[in-house]
Amino acid sequence: MIASLLFSGCGFPESVPVEPVSELSTSPSDPAQLPDEPNETTFTIATWNIGHFSKGGKYYPTAFTESNYARKLREFQSYINSLGADILSLNEYSNELMRDEADTAVKKELLSDYPIVLEGDQRYYSCNALYSKVALENVAVKEYECNQGKWKNVQINPNNGTVKATQYYYIEADLNVDGKQVKVVCTHLAFQGIDKDPLIKDQVDELIEKFSSYDRVIMMGDWNSEDFPFFKDCFEKGGFRLANENADTVTYPSDLWVLSLDNFVYKGVTVRDFQVKQTDLSDHYAVVCRMSVD
Repeated sequence: MIASLLFSGCGFPESVPVEPVSELSTSPSDPAQLPDEPNETTFTIATWNIGHFSKGGKYYPTAFTESNYARKLREFQSYINSLGADILSLNEYSNELMRDEADTAVKKELLSDYPIVLEGDQRYYSCNALYSKVALENVAVKEYECNQGKWKNVQINPNNGTVKATQYYYIEADLNVDGKQVKVVCTHLAFQGIDKDPLIKDQVDELIEKFSSYDRVIMMGDWNSEDFPFFKDCFEKGGFRLANENADTVTYPSDLWVLSLDNFVYKGVTVRDFQVKQTDLSDHYAVVCRMSVD
């Protein structure tokens, strides 16, 4: 049986208004493979590029300030609660909610219902975090080996002098479901698009090579996959499937592009349901999966 939940919902006061959240749901491509009824081996997992809570971002209207702090906190609480996630993966994460001297820790204020957490370090725009209400083992930050190879010191950001390749990493953990190990991976690939930046292709190839030997794997995050068919083909050839197989299912509804960037890549588990949770709290929508290990 999956490890017992340690907490059961955020439980903020009833007086706090909870806004309805729009949902887009797609069914798995092969419903016949699904079990007839849910069982104790099912769990909910979500991934969201949270956009640094608008920390210093002029394009994001959700920045926390002294004047709007209480309201914004309720909005984020309501949205995160609506995901219903046992495991929550965040990209473009920051450990602080406010951008002035009154910085407030996210863990304390917003995500206290998640007792298990690994918050990776912030490297320019890239920062990943993994929160969980269920037991995880061997939780650790991992570096892409390809970032340290031919790409090291090659792609320099002229605005700040940082090395692009070394900004990106992933978080790896083990989830035990009824005695069966599931590899859980939270990542955010390099920005530019898999069709424009060969670094992304190298990162994808490295993930496929590393995790192809495991029986059960869930990889999730912002894949920056502008060429969705090519991205899908890469993983399918490596023995993986996408929870969202439709390029028209938008997760990045920005003013410049409308793309499907956020997804789950998996093998050895069953996708029971996939949803996109629309919001204006970030330039990305969260995606949520109900999964089972049979």
